[in-house]
Amino acid sequence: MSTVGAVKAKPKERILFSKAWKDKREEIKSLDKGICQRCLIKFGIVTIENLEVHHIEPLTTKWERRLQNDNLITLCLQCHRWIDIKNNGRLDFEWSRVEEEYTFEFR
Repeated sequence: MSTVGAVKAKPKERILFSKAWKDKREEIKSLDKGICQRCLIKFGIVTIENLEVHHIEPLTTKWERRLQNDNLITLCLQCHRWIDIKNNGRLDFEWSRVEEEYTFEFR
């Protein structure tokens, strides 16, 4: 069996394309009610589009927490990029997942 031209994926890349990650990502979005948590908490707005899941403690230092719910948070694309690029991956707001049900009224 030849491995010429084959590139071995790094662990971070493997997890991001795994079924376990895809399932976990959807679970976290559901737990966060399909809303960007930074937009909601920091700005008081509801953003439901372009959602991603962010590792609060990075994979590079806390690999063992990669699929733990309390290490994952739903963010919109813009907030995710801002946190990763401008804030070195750290959340810039206090956060804990709200477990109770809540509803929004759209006007």
